[in-house]
Amino acid sequence: MDDDLFDISAHRGLPWRYRWKLARLAAWQRDWLRRQNAVLWVSTDYLVHKYRDWNPRLVPPSPLAAPAAHVAAEGECRVFYHGTASHSAEMRWLRPIIAEVLNRDPRLSFEIVGGDKVERLYRKLPRVNVVRPMKWPAYQAFLSGGTRHIGLAPQLDHPFNRARSYTKFFDVTRCSAVGVYAAGGACAQVVRDGTDGFVVRMEPDLWVEAILRLAGDEPLRQRMRHNAQQRVEALGMAAREAYEGLL
Repeated sequence: MDDDLFDISAHRGLPWRYRWKLARLAAWQRDWLRRQNAVLWVSTDYLVHKYRDWNPRLVPPSPLAAPAAHVAAEGECRVFYHGTASHSAEMRWLRPIIAEVLNRDPRLSFEIVGGDKVERLYRKLPRVNVVRPMKWPAYQAFLSGGTRHIGLAPQLDHPFNRARSYTKFFDVTRCSAVGVYAAGGACAQVVRDGTDGFVVRMEPDLWVEAILRLAGDEPLRQRMRHNAQQRVEALGMAAREAYEGLL
């Protein structure tokens, strides 16, 4: 488990359709899994503690192999945020931030994954591309294609978010991008602020300045991108060693 799937109370505030999906596919299967003597593998210390009566095993997240690098067009700078319906609050939180950075730097464009609600939320902003949600294999291919520069990983203080792992760091780095990550969020556990990316408090003005600083300093992005790739490799090695120890 990479999310808190079994506790319905942790799903409060998420979209109703997403809550129904979690309940039907996970929470309502909890007792059945107990009867099967299922072994629970989880990705975070939070889940280890919360489900300690299952005697869960901690399996740290492991990154996929990095795709071939893409060469950016001169002057281009694409900012992106990729989330599911469980990130709806973060998508709304980002909207004024994106409006400000697009207004202040005409070189920037923004890419976000979402459906009709996200389309309506961002439609009045210039240079925004809303990408429809897709299946996991298609998403991995989507990450490998195109050029992206700055990835965003905000994380509001919500019960469902407390169980999250730092896989957004892997996704951002896999795009050969540099991330802006939430202080106190999952990625802040592994990202070294100013070295592998920026770790920023959830204050809109600070996010605006962090994005604009990265957009305006290509050598800084190159250094951070190199450091982040090395960091991901180290985390992947540690995850594989931990996994092998369970077998």
